[in-house]
Amino acid sequence: QNTISINQYFEKAYSNFIATSTTAFTNYYDDMIMDQDFTSAPIFTLEQMQNRNSITEELLFKSKTSSNYKWTTGFFGFYDNLTPNATVLFKNDGINKLIESNVQVNIPTYVTYDILDTNFRIDNTFKNPTYGLALYHQSSYDNFITDGLTITAGLRFDYAHNKLSYNTGASLTQSYNMIQGPFTIIDTLPTKLEFTGETNKDNFQVLPKLSFNYNFNDNARLYVSAARGMKSGGYNIQMLSDLAQNDLRYNMIDELKGSISKQMATVGVPQQIIDLVLGKLPVFKKIDTMPGVLGNMLWYSPEQCLNLELGTYMNFLNGKLTAELSVYYMDVTDLQLTKFSPNGFGRMLSNAGSATSKGFETSLSTRLIDNLNISVDYGFAYSTFTDYLDTLTINDSLYEIDYSGKRVPYAPQQTLSIVGQYMRCITEGLCAQLTAQYQGTGNIYWDEANSLSQKYYNTVNAKFALHYGTNTMDGEGITLEIWANNLLNTKYNTFYFESLGNRFFQMGRPASFGATIKVKF
Repeated sequence: QNTISINQYFEKAYSNFIATSTTAFTNYYDDMIMDQDFTSAPIFTLEQMQNRNSITEELLFKSKTSSNYKWTTGFFGFYDNLTPNATVLFKNDGINKLIESNVQVNIPTYVTYDILDTNFRIDNTFKNPTYGLALYHQSSYDNFITDGLTITAGLRFDYAHNKLSYNTGASLTQSYNMIQGPFTIIDTLPTKLEFTGETNKDNFQVLPKLSFNYNFNDNARLYVSAARGMKSGGYNIQMLSDLAQNDLRYNMIDELKGSISKQMATVGVPQQIIDLVLGKLPVFKKIDTMPGVLGNMLWYSPEQCLNLELGTYMNFLNGKLTAELSVYYMDVTDLQLTKFSPNGFGRMLSNAGSATSKGFETSLSTRLIDNLNISVDYGFAYSTFTDYLDTLTINDSLYEIDYSGKRVPYAPQQTLSIVGQYMRCITEGLCAQLTAQYQGTGNIYWDEANSLSQKYYNTVNAKFALHYGTNTMDGEGITLEIWANNLLNTKYNTFYFESLGNRFFQMGRPASFGATIKVKF
């Protein structure tokens, strides 16, 4: 994995406003090889190489005035070019268990079926360029109606274009041996798959914002805000491998039917017997590769959200003690939810109806003792589906499941962080800092049915840092850090996934210790 980032920032002040320009370029390259069945058996592996080049540009203009009215206007543009290549390699057990056995169970017992390859590849090449533009403006007016009250209104116009080109290819050799009465028919069938095309989507969003902030005095304020947010949509590239495998099965059965029909007719088998044999072979529906149809199958829509928030900020004892509290309500539509692909080979994103999330966040920070800072942050969230109907396939039959009222997966109900930090300079240019941290997280549900979850768990971390250079820990100089994470060696899960019907949990890191050297100049 390699990453190169280049950033450039310009600022120029004029008589009435300040103009800034921020440009960023990133190149990311990654080569990942994974045993995707997560078992000791040689079933199938994935090699995914991806190269990503992205560039962003933001022009920002903001007022330079001491009057009550202030404004900000900006332009944002980006171009992102992702070119992933993914090769799925089916090995001996994968061919036997996932292909041969599925075909054999659906054909007559007097037909012996075999895949001659000991392994075969499904090669996937993609090009996924995306570009977008945004224009936004925000105005604020202080002392609106009454002293201390500020009103802020903003509007953002957002446009994005997403394009996907794909090229999937595979080949294998199948054979069969059929004994029908006095006849024995043997044939070998090379089968190929070519799955190519392109599709694209445009998306335009209007995102408004309105907030009020009231300063009681220098030590306390109250605010309320309403805003519409959006998370970009995209293409499920991994689904193309699933669709390609479906077409490969279609081609395999089509070749098999054609061969059996031809060979049986050659040796004089009556047509009604041929039709009877062919009728026992499985039927697969070929994927419609028209760009609009296939594009809708692969596309997941932008997630949209209405955010309402009410909060307050207060400080006491000349700023040595500060407290913040906010309560929020979020109404989400087209919720983007991680699901497992129908064939059990990977994950994909889908839109899961609507959901609501409500809760509060509070923090307390104190510096009552010189050089000692203690902060406490706590958050509580209750996120549930309000409208989510899903379908489940059991024995080739579809069943509708209503998950309304269930908790949204991967969203922790509680988060708690307590951090104590003591810093002291020993001599001029030599400072030491000791940090202790407690973190609590949970419960977390892993599936829509809420049948799997991670209970609330605790971790404790500690770090000692020695800095030589300036009299601040983050200034220029050399810093040595000695750290310990998860000192209590808490056992917990951080992720859940499925592969070939098997359930797996990714465990959190056990107790770990180490040292880091940083140089800043």
